[in-house]
Amino acid sequence: MDKTSICNLALGHLGSKRIENITESTAEAEVCNEFFDHARDSMLRLRDWNFARGRQKLPEVTAPAFGFGKAFGLPADFVAARAVNGKEAGTPGATFEIVGREIHTDLDSVELKYTRREGNTQIWDPVFVDVFSYELAALIAPSLLQEPQVAATMRQLGDALLKSRAAPADVQESQPKAIRANANTARSIRSRTGYPDSYPS
Repeated sequence: MDKTSICNLALGHLGSKRIENITESTAEAEVCNEFFDHARDSMLRLRDWNFARGRQKLPEVTAPAFGFGKAFGLPADFVAARAVNGKEAGTPGATFEIVGREIHTDLDSVELKYTRREGNTQIWDPVFVDVFSYELAALIAPSLLQEPQVAATMRQLGDALLKSRAAPADVQESQPKAIRANANTARSIRSRTGYPDSYPS
């Protein structure tokens, strides 16, 4: 979907007049254009969306004055860190700190998995489009409507949609590591499930 179509989804949630193009000189188009990028970045930060994944080896920059021994510059399209050198952000093994447009760490090098600022709406996941449309509706509602509670309602609907649809999709599209069972493990599994060690020929 293009930006205009996505804006019309948000306007539809509010019962507002649709637009022909996001660049037109109407109140609806102007307010959508004003909040579009902010809503996009806000929604991208919420989840490790498949369509917006990025991976880069970061360049080293001037070391910080204290705290960590090294600093690395973040990509220009950086939105959120997901893992550093294979260690997921927020886990005990991920010892780094994001300061401004840098990652501070004691690591000698940094390979960053991150969410990038994906502006090409044509590759957006359909679930992301739906969730985004409610966030955009929440942001533009105060400018278009005289009903303060509408923005909160739009966010509640978006949150419910994110919980019910985005999480299962992420699980299905992930690539779990294969578990290789040795002979003892396989025998233990068979004993718990009631399957025999061997079958008659």
